[in-house]
Amino acid sequence: MSSAVTSTTATASYRHLLRAIHVAFRGDAPLLTRARMDSRTAYEDARAIEDPQQADAKVRHAEEVAQVLRTQIVQGRRRDQTSEGMTTVAEDEQTVDHASNGKIYELRIHKDIELGDNETIRKNKRDPSSAASSSGGCCGGAAKP
Repeated sequence: MSSAVTSTTATASYRHLLRAIHVAFRGDAPLLTRARMDSRTAYEDARAIEDPQQADAKVRHAEEVAQVLRTQIVQGRRRDQTSEGMTTVAEDEQTVDHASNGKIYELRIHKDIELGDNETIRKNKRDPSSAASSSGGCCGGAAKP
């Protein structure tokens, strides 16, 4: 990294990314290890960047990835139906059982996960002047007048 400020910012973003990886992949040792290794490799490769704009772009990207990992990634695993018992969960987490095709999946939802209420979808259906409906649908594929 080219300057002390960028180096400090890069170090902070690396720590944020590692924390987000830990939160997102807790309990999945192979994935946790792989994500840490990939992050370290990416940051080591970025040390050679001389252009401050490129370095800032890399730091912003890492911060965005950390935000997505922390707020959008939910772990799920198939629960063995033969074992009956309670799952131990951290204080800031909850598990949700979901049945699909006769299989039961357990989802680990922690306090940082964004849980939407679909209000924006309902609002867009009711409001004909919304962006999605006025542009011709969600993909803009409607015929032009």
